[in-house]
Amino acid sequence: MGWLAFLYSLLVTASLSTIAVGESHPDTRSDVRDVIQFYRRSSQQGLILSEFTKPGIYTIQTLILNMEAEFIWNRGDPVQYYLMAGTTMRLALQAGLHRDATKVQSKITPFHAEMRRRTWTHLLQVELLASLQAALPPLGPTIDHDTLPPSNLLDSDFGPDSVTLPPARPTSDATPSSYGFFKRSVFLVTAKVVLLHHRIEIPNYQVIKSLDAELKDAYNQIPRHFLLQIRLLVTDNPDMMIKRLSLALMFQRSRFMLHRKYLNLPSSTEGFQESKQASVEISVELLRLQALLHEAFLPGGPLCRDRWLLSALSMQEFLAAGMIIYQAVNEHDSSDTSPALTIPRTEMIELLKTSHTVWTQTDNMSSEIQKAAKLIGMLLVRVGRSDISPSAVARNTPSIFGESWTSSKVQWLTYVVN
Repeated sequence: MGWLAFLYSLLVTASLSTIAVGESHPDTRSDVRDVIQFYRRSSQQGLILSEFTKPGIYTIQTLILNMEAEFIWNRGDPVQYYLMAGTTMRLALQAGLHRDATKVQSKITPFHAEMRRRTWTHLLQVELLASLQAALPPLGPTIDHDTLPPSNLLDSDFGPDSVTLPPARPTSDATPSSYGFFKRSVFLVTAKVVLLHHRIEIPNYQVIKSLDAELKDAYNQIPRHFLLQIRLLVTDNPDMMIKRLSLALMFQRSRFMLHRKYLNLPSSTEGFQESKQASVEISVELLRLQALLHEAFLPGGPLCRDRWLLSALSMQEFLAAGMIIYQAVNEHDSSDTSPALTIPRTEMIELLKTSHTVWTQTDNMSSEIQKAAKLIGMLLVRVGRSDISPSAVARNTPSIFGESWTSSKVQWLTYVVN
């Protein structure tokens, strides 16, 4: 039954991918959503009949696939995804995935030992993503584990009959494990940042500086072919493009989360000005990434067939970044000569304008995106964009707030989002 549950979970994932890129589903017996629901129920029934609380060889992989399918299926309920991730993590502990096969006496083959490493590494990252989406503390970073990172190997380099694993390929060789290996280096620091973010007390600023340096060091160790370029090229491989965007977003979001907690402290606090400046610079990078993502996912863009991936992105950071840019622009006069501005004021205003365009052109105008479009539009009016009027903002974005916007309300919203 465990194998059947795994098979149906694969069918769910494949079906969601098929309809996400606009292709017709091969199973035409019923409406595609009904077909997917049938696959989901079958996978869940298989898990129950296989006694998933006693993890077998396919249990954790099936739960991970079901969890990720749930994330795509119910985009508006991150808590459900978070709860499933926590359950899967606890069952992975019961299966002993947090202990490396080489560190314990077991009869696990080299092949299964490597696959366990891949599963554990992926689960840690997925569970952290679930906690970020739900804005709740993660479980994975609190677990003491000694599982080794996956080896940089091609799938053809080893198999179920391998007596030993071959030596890992050089890090310059692209393999199915390369991305996870380099993402892991950033992820491990990100996990520390997330735990720090959920602490009640404000940490010493030396801790902030130390983690910021760790993040930069981990990101700088990533090979150049995994780093995002200034512009996306149509000749780039879409899969590699997604990986570059994901790494860049994880890095910038982690630094943003690290520094923004200090923005709520009095300006006389040690480290406040340093974190404020860092937050402005990170916000600029986040809005640039938002513009790149929008360009890539547009019809005809290099990632137009992967628009469903937008559901995996948290829009909260982009909105908070826009408000921090607004505050930086609003604190200075109309010139670009202020010594406190390391980035030209005109460039920051243009980034706000681009961000507003992205929000208003988003296909899925959920209530959150409508609020974001409204807010960024009003911020542009307040910084004196001559080509944007309050009436134009009111026409182009729904009337969400129903009240006038004062500086105190904008500042209050900035703190709420942070």
